[in-house]
Amino acid sequence: MSWHYLATNQYGSVSGWGTNNVNEYIITQNQIDNAQMMWSFFRNQGYSEQATAAIIGNAMWESLINPGQFEYGSNMSDWSSYGLGLLMWTPKSKIKNYADSVGGDVYSGDMQCRFYLENETPGWNMYRGLTQYPNYPYIMTPGEFKLSTQSPSYLAEVFGCNYEGGTYSRVRSTNSDYWYNYFTGTPPGPGPEPGGGGLGAWFAIFKLQKQRRSSGLIVPKPGPNKWYF
Repeated sequence: MSWHYLATNQYGSVSGWGTNNVNEYIITQNQIDNAQMMWSFFRNQGYSEQATAAIIGNAMWESLINPGQFEYGSNMSDWSSYGLGLLMWTPKSKIKNYADSVGGDVYSGDMQCRFYLENETPGWNMYRGLTQYPNYPYIMTPGEFKLSTQSPSYLAEVFGCNYEGGTYSRVRSTNSDYWYNYFTGTPPGPGPEPGGGGLGAWFAIFKLQKQRRSSGLIVPKPGPNKWYF
């Protein structure tokens, strides 16, 4: 088995790729194969099953698990802005510069996973250098996340908050539960409160977002309905 990719700035309708939402039940073999590659990669690096599923669930939301996915509608020849890759690194020059530095293919899923490993510390956020804000209620270090056996849905929220820059979506959690069950054959348990997609978590997130808007701390991110903090 090997990685698949398709360099595209379109979503969903592209031949060979499915959806970023498991609830839409359009999961293609390309996505399954790439999810298997991610599962093997992170498990071999010592990540828990739950944390690995959380990363894959986020990758499905961000890129359809397609290393060649450009941010929707963006200029594919402009490397100075917008996102690219499994976890939609923004600007895409980040992943391009890393690929050039190691003599790798920017569309290589394996190379992109290695980029994550080498750039997750000292802080989580891929938007380091912009306004930082305490990521309550999902405070967890990269090392704690790596070994955590909390539910995949909760860890998906931890990852989305701390690494993807606060782009919250219930779909991240649903995706992560799906892939956990797919690879382990075990239905995931409920997450803690706040977390696990529970109403307590979403109320806390709504309250936090409202506070940030009122204090001017939210910066619009290119793309529809996405924010980084």
